[in-house]
Amino acid sequence: MKFKSDVTAESQLILQRYVNANYDGTLIDILGVDSLGNVIKQQASDFVTVEERGSFQETSDSNGQLTFNHNLGAIPTHIILTCRDAVASIISETSTQITILVSARSTSITGYYIIS
Repeated sequence: MKFKSDVTAESQLILQRYVNANYDGTLIDILGVDSLGNVIKQQASDFVTVEERGSFQETSDSNGQLTFNHNLGAIPTHIILTCRDAVASIISETSTQITILVSARSTSITGYYIIS
């Protein structure tokens, strides 16, 4: 990582400009401080839990339930869900699927989720 940086009189590190052309927003490294007060680079995987983001478009059944797949590989402990044109609540989750209850029955529902 290459940064142009300055340290303010209050000892704040200011990162003015990122100079790598391939930045895509994925968190790879985190700046930390060692026991001597030096700024060090640490791997983000030491701090960040696994997450998955995605969208779905499924048709709810006559009871308003629909199930969509995910690839987290574990049962999610946190789920954030938005749906277009329907109010939704989570019924169940497994390591590969999430089942929700929506306000619209027998209707195609489009949504977005973030799970971890």
